[in-house]
Amino acid sequence: MHDTQNASVSIVDESGAGRDIPSRKPWWFGPAIVAVAVGATIGIVVSEPAPPPTPAELVRKSIERFSRLTSYQKVGVATYPDPRNARGRRQITVDVERPEKTRLVWDNDDPAGSQEFLQVDNRRYERRPPGGWFENVFRPPDPSGLASRRSPLGEPWAALDPPTLREVDQPRIDGLSTHHIRFAATPAALADTVFAPIGVDTHGALSSGLNLQSTVEVWIRTADMEIVRVRYALINAADEYRFEESYLFRNESPRTAIVAPATVGGRSTPSPAMLVSAYLSATSAGNEPAALQVWHASVAMSTEDRGRRVATTHELASLGVGRYYTVRGPTYAAVFGGPAVVEWDARSAWMGVTAIDEGGAEHQIGFMALVSDLPLLSSASPGPGSTWTLYDVIECGAFVC
Repeated sequence: MHDTQNASVSIVDESGAGRDIPSRKPWWFGPAIVAVAVGATIGIVVSEPAPPPTPAELVRKSIERFSRLTSYQKVGVATYPDPRNARGRRQITVDVERPEKTRLVWDNDDPAGSQEFLQVDNRRYERRPPGGWFENVFRPPDPSGLASRRSPLGEPWAALDPPTLREVDQPRIDGLSTHHIRFAATPAALADTVFAPIGVDTHGALSSGLNLQSTVEVWIRTADMEIVRVRYALINAADEYRFEESYLFRNESPRTAIVAPATVGGRSTPSPAMLVSAYLSATSAGNEPAALQVWHASVAMSTEDRGRRVATTHELASLGVGRYYTVRGPTYAAVFGGPAVVEWDARSAWMGVTAIDEGGAEHQIGFMALVSDLPLLSSASPGPGSTWTLYDVIECGAFVC
């Protein structure tokens, strides 16, 4: 039996010269080779995999993927308290071909409440079946059908890393794994950016004084980071408002082409939002006469109200109020102070505005618009019936309108 413990490590020269004389290497040569091999093996074994992405990183990746889509379809279903029924229901289908084509269809429980919108090459068309199409030249284009100025891409779910963001679970949808992410949202923000644009009145829940939970949930497909589903919810002990959207047909041509209507019957009149924009555009430029042309004096105005109209406009124009502003609403109603309705059925509209003057100070302003054939308005108001007219402007002081 050989003594391996005391054996020296040697390398024999195979060249033929001095074949019987071994060529010895230093004592450390063999152990060094073993150490290198063992070290390499250990390095492979102990290497750690990359940490999984955080919920914020998942949302950012889904936003990036969404921004590169050339087309998509989303189908949303809203359920909410309805005084006429136990629960109201509304379905909204949006087809988008970027950059400038959108089709939006609203379907209600009541077929008479259905509406369709088309936007093609910065021109917007609307109709209420079975009626014909008309071009609305006053309503500003909307790149996503239901846009939110509070988030990128015009999608309310695309929030920027809220502190409450967390992953709930990883369910399978249509056989594919997803990341289910949830975060808390400000109730007023959800009311303004999600429910108000689809004509769902959440005022009762917001003013009830009950504890109100407001959440946004998103499901992101694991394989490609595509957004699959979004759910918005406002819930308290008495009411429950939900709006759930599913995203479909990415980067595919819509099943029905988005083209301008072959026949257009007429043109719409300025919307309440456009009247607010025109008024603030004039005050921000210091153009008091132009602002007063937008804010018409009506027959119902008292002498005191007429004086307030002039004084308020003079003050806002003197300060240059309105170069920058944000709008809350509009909230539409069939009668002033009544429950919210969709724009088509509305006779009054209320908007709250936070506007900045030239000195950087904030001003809280409320705007009320009415349809011009209401008795409150002068028959001399511009345009035919169903024309929106700016009826009142109120400075709210330190309170948010």
